[in-house]
Order: sequence, then C-alpha cells, then structure tokens
Amino acid sequence: MEKVCENYTFGQPVRGNLSITIDNTKSRKCQTRITRNITISGCTDVEETAAKLQIVDCNVYSLKVNAVVTEEGTGVEAMASTTTSIQRRLITFKTLYKDQYMKPNLPFTLKVRASRPDNTGGVGVPVELCAGEQCTNLTTGVDGLITAVLPNYQSVSVRMKALNSRVNMHSSEYYQTLSHYFSPSNSSLLIYAPEETLKCAEAGQSTSQHILPVLFSARDQPTAAITVQVVSRGSIQYTNTQDYQLPSGPLPISTEHLVEPLPPPLPGTVRGVINLTISLPNTASSIVKVSQFHPTTVSSGAR
Repeated sequence: MEKVCENYTFGQPVRGNLSITIDNTKSRKCQTRITRNITISGCTDVEETAAKLQIVDCNVYSLKVNAVVTEEGTGVEAMASTTTSIQRRLITFKTLYKDQYMKPNLPFTLKVRASRPDNTGGVGVPVELCAGEQCTNLTTGVDGLITAVLPNYQSVSVRMKALNSRVNMHSSEYYQTLSHYFSPSNSSLLIYAPEETLKCAEAGQSTSQHILPVLFSARDQPTAAITVQVVSRGSIQYTNTQDYQLPSGPLPISTEHLVEPLPPPLPGTVRGVINLTISLPNTASSIVKVSQFHPTTVSSGAR
C-alpha cells in the first residue's frame, strides 16, 4: 500500500486527479506496470495485490512508483516518484535483554523480540531454539516476546530460527554468542533484574527502598559479606556491606522458559537466592548501575 498526499503550502488539500503508476522493475514476461487514475483530495491510499505485480512468481525485490496530480480547474501538475523495497524476511529477531555472563551453577537468561516487517510483534510464531546441543520448539508470546533460560554452563551460543518461512522468503534466524565467567570454586552472584521500572522516592523522601533478588552459587561458605554499590551520574550514590546467610533453595525462574531441565548443583556447592536491600537517593538519575560483590565473586546489572 502506498500513501499519496498533495497539499498546498498553507496546508489545505489539493483537489484533482491522481495518476499513479506502479512498476515491478522486471523485464520481458515478468514486466508489470499498472496505472490507476483516482480522484484525490489531499491524501489517498493506493493498494495493489502482490499477484497482479507478480511479486512472488517473478521474485520481485523492489517497486518503482510514479505519481502525477493534476489540479482541478487549473490543470497544474505536480509529480513525484519513489522506490519501495520488498521485505522478504517475515520475522526479524532483536535482543531485548541478556545476562552479561554465563556463570557456573546458575542459569543464563535471554529475552528476544520477534517482529514482523511492519515492526509489530510477531505473536504466535513457531520457533526452534538451540543452546549447545539441546534444541526445543516454542511459540512466541505476547508482542512477539521469547524468554529463554539456559541452565547448561557449557553452552557457547544460542541459535533461533522461525519455522514459518514461505517459498521465496529469506530464512529468519538469530545467533548470539555467550561470554563465560570463570570461577575456580564455581562461586558466583547474579542480579535477578526486576521486569518493572523501580519507583523513585516519593515527595518529601530523600531515598526509596528496594528489594533486589540475587542468585548465588557458593562452595563451603555458609555466609558472605556482600557489598552493594549504586552508581549514577558518574558517582557512587549508595554503598553498603552486610553479612548474608547463603542457604540452599530453589531459584525464582520459570521452568516453562528452560531450554532443558536445570541440573542439580555441582558437587560440593549450594545455590539459592538472597534478597538485598538497596536505597536509591533522589539524586540518582533514571538509569543506575548496581554492582554487588564479595571477596570471591563479582556481579553487576543495570536498570
């Protein structure tokens, strides 16, 4: 569909006749040139079917459009032309979020959006997802979102492919390499970033309090002194060191998003989740970097 507009410089619509020609830029038997004459008043939408333009049959990649508007009463003509490309990839994948590192004993989270050529979410698209040697089939959710949780530390990449490609359409694929965090003791921390935006301090308050879940893996360490820092506007806005118990427990992840079952903790280690309390002062900007660490592990995230 093409939109054609003709207005006077002061904004009023021009009344007259539109002669529009759509050319599929092919030759010989595949050459198609369609001309239509339409009464116009300002703007109008012009639609033509793919079959008439032989887009599929002749493998058309672009259309050339010429428009001539003849003003009613004066016969004055205004002309314009444009070239429109034909999108041959039904789905495009874009990374929305991914953990910075694949960490030992902890899952890796990746969020991807599948979009159609008009940039709307590709809802209900069948997708094959592979991580390492493990593959699974899934269907995109609301707004084309895909959430994948990878439990295998040995995975080095994530690959996706839309399974609804048609004849003469390019394959829709996604590839993401994974960076690995090394720890000789298999100890690590991972901020479990909340989905929603954190609230700012209310009127009359200098800070806002927030609970930040942190996944951990630890070896022979029932407690840890963990330091939290909040950096914003180029300076440290908040810092605090506190001792935390490290009890074994389930992780707050959706099993439906797991590419494969979550393996048990590595021998001699425990994993679980602790909740850190952080204070965001009203001097912080709308985007802050939160870092937390103890003597053997480091983790960071931003929201």
